[in-house]
Amino acid sequence: YSGSSFYCLNAEGTRVLRQRGDEGRTPWTWTFDLAAAYIPNWADNKLRFKLDVFNLFNNDRVTEYNEFSEASRDVISPNYLNDVNYQTPRSFRLTARYDF
Repeated sequence: YSGSSFYCLNAEGTRVLRQRGDEGRTPWTWTFDLAAAYIPNWADNKLRFKLDVFNLFNNDRVTEYNEFSEASRDVISPNYLNDVNYQTPRSFRLTARYDF
């Protein structure tokens, strides 16, 4: 939907004028990322190990709902307002870097 209002089928199959956001909003989301680095002296400070942790607390809230109420012109979609996307799960990245 690109307009500020549109007509959708309600539960009884009648077209109703709806405003954007009438069906609710996604929950507030947050992530906590963490990074740590180690630079050993024995490598003349040219070697660096780094660990990144993304979404440390592994939050998994919904970030998108199916906002299409109609499967076709006069058929209500059974997937209407179902969850579509979630926050990215916890992940790790380990890197090693050598400056020469």
